[in-house]
Amino acid sequence: MKRSFVFLSSLALSSLPCCAAVSGTVTDRAGNGLAGVGISLALKGTSTTTDATGAWSLVATGMVARSVSKSLTRWTGNAVNLILLEPSTVSVDAFDLKGALQGRLSSMRLGAGSHSLPLALSGSGMVWLRVTMNGRPTSIVVGIGHARSLQREQQTTAARSQGVVDTLRFTWKSRVVAQVPLAIQDTSGFVVRMDTSSVYAWNDSITYGNLYDSRDGQVYRTMKIGSQNWMAENLNYAGTGRTIGRCNNNSADSCVKYGRLYTWAEAVGLPDSCNRKVCGTRVSSKHTGICPTGWHVPSDSEWTAMDRVVDSTNSTAGIKLKSTSGWIPDSATSGNGTDVYGFRALPGGYFNGTSFIYFGYVGYWWSAAENNASYARFRYMSCNGTYVNRYYHKADGFSLRCSKD
Repeated sequence: MKRSFVFLSSLALSSLPCCAAVSGTVTDRAGNGLAGVGISLALKGTSTTTDATGAWSLVATGMVARSVSKSLTRWTGNAVNLILLEPSTVSVDAFDLKGALQGRLSSMRLGAGSHSLPLALSGSGMVWLRVTMNGRPTSIVVGIGHARSLQREQQTTAARSQGVVDTLRFTWKSRVVAQVPLAIQDTSGFVVRMDTSSVYAWNDSITYGNLYDSRDGQVYRTMKIGSQNWMAENLNYAGTGRTIGRCNNNSADSCVKYGRLYTWAEAVGLPDSCNRKVCGTRVSSKHTGICPTGWHVPSDSEWTAMDRVVDSTNSTAGIKLKSTSGWIPDSATSGNGTDVYGFRALPGGYFNGTSFIYFGYVGYWWSAAENNASYARFRYMSCNGTYVNRYYHKADGFSLRCSKD
């Protein structure tokens, strides 16, 4: 089955209140234009369809930005959120009020747009954060464990709030596959990437949601089990500044199909040293980690609750959660599942620091729950098992599914 994704390039958005022009191109993964993709503006109702080359454009009148009263920089309780007007070199240092260093995000080069920088701080009380963008420092004081606007002592020109104009809807084969907020901004190069089909079948009886990750433009399908909303695909976020996670056999195509493999510390957005020491006090409830905004690394109890909805005895949960293709058969039986809920678990294997193991045979997924200095809880499903189980090992690279806050 042909795999394709949406690539929206060369976006031009006028900031004039009279009208706005938006254009782009939809291609498959090989860069070939994909015809017949519907693009529409949710508020204005203007719509179009990609041509034979995958190109499209929209012009709408009377588009005026709705008021948005967000801080230029914001502390979420476990991350620093920025909106950059220009590519910037950014670093963050955290000090207690006596001046002792509590945490640091090393200098990283970020593009224009929105960014969420995970920064886990332990303890309680007030902390001074120094955010430096292109050599211009912003000094702020925040309360650990509280989401609050940053109190700026210096104004930075690298960021500002953006006015949301409308929502772009992408429709493929009568299904809305992505909804992307459109904002008045001074930059171009708006990118959206997603699978519109896959070599591994989706459950056509499921009405999937979609999750747009503004950090890198990727769109993931989502689904619901009981009262919980889950990603229906493994996370494929490579990080900003330094690359995190690995593609199986270092193949980019493997990351597209199976997502990236992260250590536990990477998954929860903590320093690598947390794979070798106790850091559980730095993991909050509904811990965002490296998940997109509004989503978090699932707790062990959330995994357990989901398992019990699928099968109260856990004896067949693996069968019901595994994808209907992609699992290497065991000697006598097929390793594939029935994918009843649309979870579509795939056997991405794991990375033990030197080698990729059990690719095609076993899938491993992190939870946010630490066990001790060297171990954390995760779930695994195997080709010859009908259950979902949990073991430990922080430094190994596993897949990550995020759960909605």
